[in-house]
Amino acid sequence: MNDTSWTREALIARTDVAFALDHVRRPVTPERARLRLEYFDVISAVTGGRMSAAAATVRFEEMLDEI
Repeated sequence: MNDTSWTREALIARTDVAFALDHVRRPVTPERARLRLEYFDVISAVTGGRMSAAAATVRFEEMLDEI
């Protein structure tokens, strides 16, 4: 896996979302499941070069607001 495209800010936002999704003890709703899938889609897009780290940071911050 090539993570060289990740910036420090994007990695921090990525970790924040992962922590929020994994540590908030709530039932898994369709919305939460959607956010988890999107989280992995964003990671895949950045790693695959289809999304910039800056765009991922913005999306992760939006996801945090939704969580």
